[in-house]
Amino acid sequence: MAPRLGITTTQDERGILISAVDSGSSAGLAGVRPGDYLLAINDLAVSDQSFGPRFREIFATARDGQPIKISVLRGPQTLALNAVIRMVPSGVAVSADPAASAKAVRIRNGILRGTTDQ
Repeated sequence: MAPRLGITTTQDERGILISAVDSGSSAGLAGVRPGDYLLAINDLAVSDQSFGPRFREIFATARDGQPIKISVLRGPQTLALNAVIRMVPSGVAVSADPAASAKAVRIRNGILRGTTDQ
């Protein structure tokens, strides 16, 4: 399991801009909005796009529902929003599509084997 906030970010000249928020996520339920700038998660200052791995490392052992503070800059105001950690499965499962076309199967097999079919 891995901690997730439910936001998508980009970096611009002002900082880490929140470009999208999953409305049902912990960030969405806390009131985080697209257009906010992410400042900190608890004591973890967010200064660049690489905060994600550090966030996952710090909160890897958190309990689902554990309270956290998300600090954002909204316009001229700094807000400290109450949120909770949501733990989600961390692995990605990939399986073959049984309805795949013959061409799709050849492409998939080529990718997996590192070969091409001429």
